[in-house]
Amino acid sequence: MFYFKKIWLYVVIPILVVLICISRVFLGVHFIGDVILGLLIGAAVLTALFFGIPPLVQWLDKLKDWQKILIGESYAVVVFLMTFLTGYYANWPVSLDPTVNLAINTADTVAALILFPLFIWIENKKIGMKNEGIDWRSKLLRVVVGLVVLVGAYLGLSVLFDKIPSWGYGLDYLFRFIKYGLLIAILGLLMPFIFTRVKWFSLEKKQSEEMVEETETAEPTS
Repeated sequence: MFYFKKIWLYVVIPILVVLICISRVFLGVHFIGDVILGLLIGAAVLTALFFGIPPLVQWLDKLKDWQKILIGESYAVVVFLMTFLTGYYANWPVSLDPTVNLAINTADTVAALILFPLFIWIENKKIGMKNEGIDWRSKLLRVVVGLVVLVGAYLGLSVLFDKIPSWGYGLDYLFRFIKYGLLIAILGLLMPFIFTRVKWFSLEKKQSEEMVEETETAEPTS
């Protein structure tokens, strides 16, 4: 909202925030006190990011790639220790759904924080998927195919990992980490690899226009 500075965002975003807060209480997954505390923490983080991101980005741009990755991984390890140890020692409530382990819910976030910096670096160095100058039809095709593959992979992995019995907090956390690590690998490495190897996903605007012209001028065959 603050970044794009569009009037409609100033209307939609606050409404979404309020509706999400109400839904948490309505669905019974949070108490009102949780939501209020979440709003306060969110406001504090938002304020810090709003004023802190520009100078932070300028500072990061001066660093080498390995230094950026080291900073990202260090932050990921801190988040992992904070959330893992909290879940390990805390007396979390037991979910009524036997397939839901509330104590391991941070494993997906930790997987993203640990793996994304590495995968982004590998993608930039080894794959190099181009995004600028790509025709809108190729971009749309990327979105559609990417969503289908990602949703299909998520459903398939969910069925597979749900069959694994609970082995205790540590192993349950590890299995969830592996599950979302595979999804992140598909999103960050496999799909960019496919998009750069199959021409329909990487057609530039000029190439797309030429193909359309060739199709329109081609004579019908009997």
